[in-house]
Amino acid sequence: MKIEETKNEKFHKEFKIQIPFEEINSKVEEKVTEAAKIFKMPGFREGKVPISIVRQKVGKEETGRQIQENISACIRELIDTKKIIPFSKPDVEVLS
Repeated sequence: MKIEETKNEKFHKEFKIQIPFEEINSKVEEKVTEAAKIFKMPGFREGKVPISIVRQKVGKEETGRQIQENISACIRELIDTKKIIPFSKPDVEVLS
């Protein structure tokens, strides 16, 4: 994770945070693998559904969840390390 301060005014600060794709992707793959063990689908026994099908069904939702968890963790870490006292909820913009 890379944190860069882009704007520093008295009551307004902006930061650019870069989270490597590999970090998010590895967590998504862990969750997909866990879900595959108990995934149910017609035509397959429980836990025997191919991982590619499980990834299609669960992957998008889990990717969103992992991105949100990483953003929340980054914000908490940033507030703790920089000793920032937020006046309101931080605005977050995901660039890519």
